[in-house]
Amino acid sequence: MLKNKIKLILEDDLLNNKKISNKLTSKFYSKYHFELYTEIIEYGNKYNIEKISEIIYCILNDITKIPKCIVCNNKNKTYKNFNIGYKKTCGNKYCYNNIQETKDNNQLKIKETLNKKYGITNISQLKEIKEKKENTMLKNYGVKFNSQRLSVKENISNNMTNVNLKKNSDKRYNLLSNIKNINIVNLYNKNNKYLTDLQCLKCNNIFSISQHLAQDRYISKYDVCIICNPINKYYSKGEKEILNFIQENYNGEIIENSRSIIQNNELDIYLPELNLAFEFNGTYWHSELYKNKNYHLNKTEKCINKNIHLIHIFQDDWEYKSDIIKSRILNLLNKSNKIYARKCNIKIVSNKDKIQFLNTNHIQGNCVSKYNLGLYFNNELVSLMTFGERKITGSFNMELLRFCNKLNTTIVGGASKLFKYFINNYEYINIISYADRSWSNGNLYEQLGFTFIKNTTPNYYWIMNGLKENRFNFRKDKLIKNNLLIEGETEVSCMHRLGYYRIYDSGSLVFEWKNKNKLKGKIKIN
Repeated sequence: MLKNKIKLILEDDLLNNKKISNKLTSKFYSKYHFELYTEIIEYGNKYNIEKISEIIYCILNDITKIPKCIVCNNKNKTYKNFNIGYKKTCGNKYCYNNIQETKDNNQLKIKETLNKKYGITNISQLKEIKEKKENTMLKNYGVKFNSQRLSVKENISNNMTNVNLKKNSDKRYNLLSNIKNINIVNLYNKNNKYLTDLQCLKCNNIFSISQHLAQDRYISKYDVCIICNPINKYYSKGEKEILNFIQENYNGEIIENSRSIIQNNELDIYLPELNLAFEFNGTYWHSELYKNKNYHLNKTEKCINKNIHLIHIFQDDWEYKSDIIKSRILNLLNKSNKIYARKCNIKIVSNKDKIQFLNTNHIQGNCVSKYNLGLYFNNELVSLMTFGERKITGSFNMELLRFCNKLNTTIVGGASKLFKYFINNYEYINIISYADRSWSNGNLYEQLGFTFIKNTTPNYYWIMNGLKENRFNFRKDKLIKNNLLIEGETEVSCMHRLGYYRIYDSGSLVFEWKNKNKLKGKIKIN
């Protein structure tokens, strides 16, 4: 039943009073629960409801008909949000004013009564009330006003910190409380380090551990107890899984954990016959807590100097997108199924199909795009390339945003066929594209005729509950809007205070494709 499926996703957050707004969006369901997303949209279409959170609200509350305005009883009530549901009125100015007028009349009556009896408009203005408050404060704290207390003065400057520390501690507590054979003794902050005292029910010892490390071990399905499993014996479970997968699909020489190939660095997995290496980046051990911002970039550059293509696999990507990563590894090992582009037809891909295909086959998932071109083999979408207009001034007015093939499949000549179709049929000046150096060495762009422009500096993500989150979601203006930023703080100092930390990638390669015929113009096809 649709209602039960949604409840199953939301129930933990609802029971623990967690914020669920991120689970009330089209992006969440289309990315992680696409089949359920389709059912939700069908329900909305059936009852003429468009907003995803409103549809979910109606499903959970068994609403099949939007209630009518209590004033005009003609139009539907306005939906406010998931917690409140529908407002009393339809939002029409007359209806809203009617309700507001009733509220204003009630408040006016209260003010008139206070004015008539005491000559005031607010009960707190009453002399007896003021004196009673002051006497109580003097008796209990030795000052007349609460703001004069030393502890309150200190708390005023730290109020935001305390509120958000509690929120984040609650999140970590809920996560850590799921760990088997572990009891939480205490969560605390010491010298800006978030620590926890835990009791292991196996060895019965109480130990202190960083909350981030405990969280990382739990997410990685590794023994959290540092007595049973000492930190210096911690071995990356993800790295071992990747090694096993490569061993199952590759018969050539595999070198593990070698420090002799590149200076002062270890390569987790190295395939010398292919000049290919793999690095597993744990979101905790490879974060800024232990690695500087250029660590991954420097390792990439050292490998390039040795003619080695280094692939960086981040822990959360492996845990949540392992099918995509395995597919890309098979492609690098030349083990993918092959389809020739000449046997495929080019079609414009619908937005719905684009979302599903990118979320299933591209490691970065869906993106907002204007043009979606696909290759179809036997009427099945097997390759996709998307483009978008760049909203900045300068010589670039188009960006190649995404390109990917169906999982475990290589479309020979696919990228070339799609790109040639685009440049011959769409209007643009120049095209720019970014290649993630964690995976790409730029060869595909050179094959398409792009020109290399520059390398970007490493980009960073904020680690939240073991997952990389885009830094643009935590820009200073957004932190201010959400009342998280204290005066004088930067984005970084604010996020550090809230208990989050960064992890850096290797930067991007920037490529440009110049339109030699731009003065002649192109025919734009919609």
